[in-house]
Amino acid sequence: MALLYLEALAQIGAVFPLRYRVLLELGEKANDLEKASADAADMLRQEGSYRRQIISALVYPSILAVVSLLVLGVLVFILAPTLAPVFDAMGRTPPLMIRVLSALNETLTSNSAILILPIGCLLALAGFLTTKSGKVLKAIRNIVPMAKRYHRQRQTYQLCRTMAVLLKSGAPLLQTLEAVSASITDVEFANHIGRVKDEVSAGAELEEVLGRSDLIDPIARALLQVGHQANALPDVLKIVADDLGAKTNETTARAVKLVTPILTLLIGLGVGSVILSTLSAIMDLNDIAF
Repeated sequence: MALLYLEALAQIGAVFPLRYRVLLELGEKANDLEKASADAADMLRQEGSYRRQIISALVYPSILAVVSLLVLGVLVFILAPTLAPVFDAMGRTPPLMIRVLSALNETLTSNSAILILPIGCLLALAGFLTTKSGKVLKAIRNIVPMAKRYHRQRQTYQLCRTMAVLLKSGAPLLQTLEAVSASITDVEFANHIGRVKDEVSAGAELEEVLGRSDLIDPIARALLQVGHQANALPDVLKIVADDLGAKTNETTARAVKLVTPILTLLIGLGVGSVILSTLSAIMDLNDIAF
């Protein structure tokens, strides 16, 4: 029954990554599938926690952006067409914001097909970011040193944590490196781990190959060399993973706390300036009337 279970997992490889299949296969061979399943569940929980932090940071700004678009829709399609004729009837030039909103209203109502343009631009941008996200993120990392350091720590954390769990479960080193390479989403780092596996397979020592890699956190490189030489690599990997996990989680939490107010401020300033300009136009009408 366990064999059928593992075969089923292998058939849905994209959904259930290789590192989990290797872990469960080792647990099944050691007649300890329960512990292997618990380790896999713990890895999934930690990865899910990271994703939830990112998503939670974008929920409120996304809601605010939708509400802001609704408010702008009211200004463009209801308020501006109502106020502009009043100024014209009094022989006064409407304020700049009313003229802009009226022109936008006329453009959208006379040529509704123009709405396809921004939607197409958004879809094109989404497609570009999806296909070229690796290059975009790499360019950002090259510009922002803090982003580069965070990315290196995050990738090293995933490497150490996956290796610690698999090696502790009895996986051979080469199979562990293959599972790590297949599970990492960053193409450059995954290819690097693949090269590490090839060099180790050809007879090179793991600590030598990792020790000259700039993609791995320098402190982790030093500790991994010590752990391999002391024949305590799984234990050292776990220590390094716990330390880097705490650091990256703290950095992520700080970034989340900054992203939400910054996005809120930018959206609020943009929509608020339009609303204030519209209110100023209404006040002008009062001055004209009295």
